[in-house]
Amino acid sequence: MKSITIGVTLFVGLNLGLFASEVLIGKSGPFANFDRCEVTKTKTTLSIGSSHHNQLIEVTNLETNADEILKYSNAALKAAGNRYYRWFNTQTDYNVRNTSGQIVPYYSIGFSNINNDSDAALYLRQKTDQICDKVNDFKLLGSFTLDLKIGDRIFKDKLLVQRSNGSVVAEYIVPNSFASKIKNLDYKNGSYTFTIHVKEGEQEYDAAFEGTIDEQGKLKGNAFFLPDRSLLGSFIGKKD
Repeated sequence: MKSITIGVTLFVGLNLGLFASEVLIGKSGPFANFDRCEVTKTKTTLSIGSSHHNQLIEVTNLETNADEILKYSNAALKAAGNRYYRWFNTQTDYNVRNTSGQIVPYYSIGFSNINNDSDAALYLRQKTDQICDKVNDFKLLGSFTLDLKIGDRIFKDKLLVQRSNGSVVAEYIVPNSFASKIKNLDYKNGSYTFTIHVKEGEQEYDAAFEGTIDEQGKLKGNAFFLPDRSLLGSFIGKKD
């Protein structure tokens, strides 16, 4: 999902047709712990950032009564007011699956607005909040200290991953040497990959990091030279 800047940052709701046969309800916007939530019969998926840049995803197995949700969807969509626009710098959308299998907003507030004070809309919003707000732990967000072992040497490095205005901003720091913005960060359920640009003295190259993080915030994995993916080293680390 992208954020579109038109003088304001507009969080686009769930992509129409995305997992259309599975997603029941969801919401998108600058919520306290995530940007987007998608609810299916068996799973709840939270995400921060964009698949085109850096993205964090957490999926939790959670049973949801689809018949109960769909019972209210038509009434909520029929009661939705006409969309109107105003100058505002945030966007929040509550979405539900329609009879065509598309995920569409029935209530919106921000730059794009859809008023809806129906009982069906209120029920679906409360149900969405109840489900989505249960899950909010993105383990890779924060500051970490890494021990990167290259040959017989161990380097104390820093990894910073932060949420900022609907995106994920990350940096890899080698103290007293260089700092690199992290690109292509892809995190899902404890597994991650990302790339950095190394510039130490006369050496300059790209490196890929691949690893896992456990429930205690401990990292482990390997780093590879790019593009040939020969082994650069291995690392362990923990949240500061």
